[in-house]
Amino acid sequence: METHLSAGEATKVVIDFRKVTCFSSTVINTLTLLLNQLSACDGTMAVCSLSLLGREVLTTPLLDTVLKQFPSPPETVAYVRQ
Repeated sequence: METHLSAGEATKVVIDFRKVTCFSSTVINTLTLLLNQLSACDGTMAVCSLSLLGREVLTTPLLDTVLKQFPSPPETVAYVRQ
């Protein structure tokens, strides 16, 4: 995915956290990196299916203020397609 982002080929990203049960600083760092790369090329990223823990983890570094969150994949895909 990084190759496509660096080349400007990917400008819309959806991440489904449905099966993610553990969050670490690696997740936060990766999301921040993706957000920065996408904003450099006017891209859009959104996440869905976050657990309560996931939502709390994203609140701490204030990622919840810049990262759109949706309850399910269809709503997330519709958002990034706008």
